[in-house]
Amino acid sequence: DHAAEWSPRPLAEIAVYPEFRAPATVVAREEARIAAELSARILAMPARVGAAVARGAELVRLDDAGFRIELERARAQIALIDSRIRLARAQLEQSRALAARGFISADGLRIRETELGVLQSERDAARSAQASAELAVARTVIRAPYAGVVRERLAAVGDVAAPGTPLLVLAATADAEVHAR
Repeated sequence: DHAAEWSPRPLAEIAVYPEFRAPATVVAREEARIAAELSARILAMPARVGAAVARGAELVRLDDAGFRIELERARAQIALIDSRIRLARAQLEQSRALAARGFISADGLRIRETELGVLQSERDAARSAQASAELAVARTVIRAPYAGVVRERLAAVGDVAAPGTPLLVLAATADAEVHAR
C-alpha cells in the first residue's frame, strides 16, 4: 500500500536549488580625477559623460597660443646664440693665430675662450627653456591614461583650467572589482 503513494516525477520538478543574494556593486579598479598641469582656457572636451575612451584618447584640449609663443621665443633665442657662438669661434681662431705670432697676450686669448664658453652655457640654458616650452605645449592636450569611461565632467568649454583642479573623472574599464556588503 506504500507503493501507491509513490509516483515517478522528473527531478527538475522536485529539486530545490538554494539561492543566496547579497547586495554588491561593481566598481572600477582605477578611477582618476583628470586635471590640467597648467593654467589655460579649455577649448574642447570631446569626451562626453558615459563615453568609452581608448588609452591615449584626447579628453581635453587647452588653449596653447601663449605656450607656442614661448616656444618660438626659445627657438629664436637659440638661433641668436648660435650666431653669436659662430662669431666668437671665428674671433677665437683669429686670436689664436695672432697669439702664435705674439700680437695678442695670453690674457687676451683667455678672454676670447671665456666668451665662447659663456655663450655655450647660454645656449644650454636656452635649450632647456625650449624643452620646457615644448613640454608646456604638449600638456595642453590631456589624454586618457588608460581605457575607460567618462563618469563625470567637472568643467566646461570656456572655463579656465587651473593646475591640479579636476576637469573630469575617468573610470577604467579593465579589471573591475565586485564589492559585496
